[in-house]
Amino acid sequence: MKATLLLTILCTLALCTPGQAQKYEREERVQPEDLPQAVLIYLEKAYPQRSRVRHYRELSRSGGQEELQLFFESKFRDEGWYYSVKFDSLGQLYDTERIIRPGHLPDEVEEKIEEDLGGYFQRYRIQKIQERLEEDGSVLGYEIVLRGKHNRSIGYYELQYDAAGTRLYCEPIEQSPNPFFFF
Repeated sequence: MKATLLLTILCTLALCTPGQAQKYEREERVQPEDLPQAVLIYLEKAYPQRSRVRHYRELSRSGGQEELQLFFESKFRDEGWYYSVKFDSLGQLYDTERIIRPGHLPDEVEEKIEEDLGGYFQRYRIQKIQERLEEDGSVLGYEIVLRGKHNRSIGYYELQYDAAGTRLYCEPIEQSPNPFFFF
């Protein structure tokens, strides 16, 4: 009897505690001279008209990864769009994203994503939608950050979809502890 009760408690705790499949990111602003030279050369060639440029050093972990990975990220505005261009620690291009509004999604993709979100979350509010771009500017897929309720748990989630609107993955975003006390 005691063994069954102990096993039940352990299983419940294992299911209720967040696992390693959470996304974690920490960004720290850096100066251009702190970036690998390849990053600056690429940005100058690919986005010569960029403005409002900010550079970051990012430590991140996603999925089942144990260790943090180092990236460099540049965020800027170019031709009316907000971009986020990420590079690995050696300065090689890793990811290019452009912020869009929900109305800028193709109609059939938007319908498919809304149907998927409605089936997965009881409630949700989209915080940000980004297009993931190939080097030539074609759309590779979409990344959505939202706050939603799933299985009686409210939190922030990052979802990735391919260009046709099929979900590739959904993972909770690890939040920093809140330093404020509420009475």
